Amino acid sequence: MLSREEVLQTRQAYHESKRRMEALGEKNPSIIIELSEWLGELLEGIEHTVEKGERMETAPLIPKMKLMRKGAKLSKGVRHFEAELVTAFDKGEISEGTARKFASILKLLKANKLRNAKAEFRHFEKIMESSGRLGQAKQRLEGADAELRGEKARIKSLLAKISGLEKEAFDSAKAQAYSQYLEDTEKLKALRGDYLHSLSSKPVPELLAEVEKLHMEEHSFPQLGKGEAQELKDFLSENPELAGYSAARFCGLFDYSEEKLRHICPETSRFKRAILGNRGWFEAVRDLASTRFLVVDGNNAKAMQFYSENVPGAKEISGEIMRVAGERDSCREEYEKSRKLEERKKELSKYSKGGLEKELAAVEKLIGLLHSEESVQEEAPKGGFFSKLGSFFK
Repeated sequence: MLSREEVLQTRQAYHESKRRMEALGEKNPSIIIELSEWLGELLEGIEHTVEKGERMETAPLIPKMKLMRKGAKLSKGVRHFEAELVTAFDKGEISEGTARKFASILKLLKANKLRNAKAEFRHFEKIMESSGRLGQAKQRLEGADAELRGEKARIKSLLAKISGLEKEAFDSAKAQAYSQYLEDTEKLKALRGDYLHSLSSKPVPELLAEVEKLHMEEHSFPQLGKGEAQELKDFLSENPELAGYSAARFCGLFDYSEEKLRHICPETSRFKRAILGNRGWFEAVRDLASTRFLVVDGNNAKAMQFYSENVPGAKEISGEIMRVAGERDSCREEYEKSRKLEERKKELSKYSKGGLEKELAAVEKLIGLLHSEESVQEEAPKGGFFSKLGSFFK
């Protein structure tokens, strides 16, 4: 942020530049600047043409004619300038003193006294320089003002946020309940993963028996058709060496060649029908974690009941999840309120309300200092005004 010294320097530079312009005693300094810039261009063009003409005394006719046309154009420009000067004076847009200075320069030009005209024009060059400095000082003043007001807006915004935090409230009991719900849900997901791994690792006959006993198909366990399930049971009962294989182990045989399969099961045709024919089921059982089987959902009372009765360590957790499930939406809403409130508190913890209020008072003081007015003495214009300027050019 700007210091007090920087603010004072910026304000002082602006007022000093402003006083220099006001000391001209003109109602409309911009007209003087406009006329000065115009006359400066004419003087520069005339000087360039004169210098070039002196170098072209022995030049061919055509270049000389071009230079003459340029000189005529400049002469026309001087007359046009003269007319605009008279108009500006008649309208009261420039003072008598300023009009006389412009007229004096024009008289010197008509008398071919270019050097003297340029010397007198130095007065207006200084005015243009002062105008340029005023413009720069004004830009710095406006920049300082924008910076300070931006800082003021930032501080007020922080204060508003702090005041808003003081007014916000939430149901802490519900927020805590939902936080515990999320924690319990993650615990149950971990127990699900362990349970599913145990299922996919069981020998297939044991798995089929448990699926039937616990009615797992009601919880989206991968299903076999009645005929396929019976054929699989019969095949495994007749091949005890394969009955100890888990679903995951069977999946490892799917890419075996006919010859390799024959070493494991001489009846390869039956193996293909009972095992390879149900390849999708075996792969689904191997990848139970990616299926919908027993997906943790507090609103699914049947699944929670299954967890409570059949999954080790899940009874108390599933009970807690079910206890909150009925109010889950309202608890989640309070939990989100508390979470966002904590985030904002953390964000604003580095600020104090009292400190910000002091900063705001300091910034407002600097803004007031930047725009405080200094006494500027205006010089009264000397002499009267002519109704016409024509006599200046005689």
